[in-house]
Amino acid sequence: MKYLFRLCIVILFASCSSNNFKIEKEQPIQLKEAYFEQWTSGVKGGGSGLNIFLISEGKTENKEVQIEGIYFKNSYTTLKFYQPNKYQGHIKTKGNDTKLVLGEDGKNVNTEAKQKEGKIPFELKDNEAVVSFLKEGKKKYFKITMVKKEMQHLPM
Repeated sequence: MKYLFRLCIVILFASCSSNNFKIEKEQPIQLKEAYFEQWTSGVKGGGSGLNIFLISEGKTENKEVQIEGIYFKNSYTTLKFYQPNKYQGHIKTKGNDTKLVLGEDGKNVNTEAKQKEGKIPFELKDNEAVVSFLKEGKKKYFKITMVKKEMQHLPM
């Protein structure tokens, strides 16, 4: 009985410590475009950040797959779905600086509610991102390449 209990404990810890950040080889949705735009407030100290856009091929209403968020530029932010085929997220940076602000411990010090702080669990190149999604109740990930676009400035 004592050995059975120890075996159960070992199996429990082994299953908890496994790497849950496996990147899927195939994307659950077909993306037509994945890009970001840098923005800066016109007022000193007004803020800056990145707007992230994922545009899918056709409609993306797939009840089996739910896109949750994106890891990009050492941050994570949730993605919001807009009909018929667009996901959008925002990463806020400090002041009018478009570089992400990191604390002494290397963690992102941004405090926006839907943006997580800290080191991301993936090693990514400057233009790479990882999208998190739910499929059949399990969290999964796929990697994409982001393109930088210039933000359109509209007259006021």
